[in-house]
Amino acid sequence: RYVLRPDSFLARLIRQLHYFRFLLLPSFLLLLFLFLTQLIFLIIGYFFPQIRVVDWGTVEHGPWVKVLAVRQETVLRAPFNGELNLLVEEGTRVRAGEPLAEVINADYSRSVKKDGRLALRTIAWRLYSIDQEVLQLEKDLQYLQNQTYDLEGQKEQLRNIMATKSELLRTRENLIRTGNSFLSDWTENYQLVLSETPGFFSTKLDGGEELDILETNKTNDLFSQVFKANEHFTEKIKAGKPWAKIIGGYTQTLA
Repeated sequence: RYVLRPDSFLARLIRQLHYFRFLLLPSFLLLLFLFLTQLIFLIIGYFFPQIRVVDWGTVEHGPWVKVLAVRQETVLRAPFNGELNLLVEEGTRVRAGEPLAEVINADYSRSVKKDGRLALRTIAWRLYSIDQEVLQLEKDLQYLQNQTYDLEGQKEQLRNIMATKSELLRTRENLIRTGNSFLSDWTENYQLVLSETPGFFSTKLDGGEELDILETNKTNDLFSQVFKANEHFTEKIKAGKPWAKIIGGYTQTLA
């Protein structure tokens, strides 16, 4: 048989455990509880798997290619050296005839106050409406003059149209005189810029606005040409220089 020496390490350890015997049972029960808890969770996870929502994403693989974006653009140019006041935000979808901005001659930009600009803008918009109405009346006159039946009725309609046209032209002259009270020769020093075509308004010029793909002498090697884009928008514009554009429909063509 084996006999422990009283001064051995194992004998001393057994004597020390005698003082902590009341902690052995709770420690054993705690370890047993943790083991059983993990076992229960493992069984539940196996028979009743949890469903989790994962993050959506895409993994794309493909080569880099050169792309030519062909689209219709209407370039807006400055009528004279002046200062811009935008009336629509960048990227706004506009209709034909919608006001985009107002341009005032640089020599008069400080002298015309906010109320004066608002008055000129209102007058310019009314003049545009009158021009459209006069244009429609002229079409009606041309149509009636080409008719050969009911001459008496046509004469009455012609007189009414001519009277309406004359009234509109008088109103137009009065509006021009009213505008001169806010800015002398305002029709030469102020312009309300209207959209000629529907599309998206943009002041971000890429430098290729002058390119016409129908001109073969300019499109021999499109990707070898370098276009300089404007770095930032400025309210100061120079006569004849492009400052914005209206982007119409476009299609993308791979080279």
